[in-house]
Amino acid sequence: MDLLNAVAEKGGFQVKFVNTPWEGIFNSLGQGDRDLLISSITITDERKQTMDFSNPLLRCDPADRREGQLQGRQVR
Repeated sequence: MDLLNAVAEKGGFQVKFVNTPWEGIFNSLGQGDRDLLISSITITDERKQTMDFSNPLLRCDPADRREGQLQGRQVR
């Protein structure tokens, strides 16, 4: 949200954040009830057919979720 607030300030527009249940976020975007989504959304080929994505800010490898795989690593 901080990132979008900074973009809005620089671009001279206002944003309104609407907390939406996960189950409804894609429908609300598709119906025009939302202009964009900010969340940890996995980019899939299926989703690319109906929406545009920015460049990913974080890439997660499912292999990193194994126990102990993240121990000692730092997020930069």
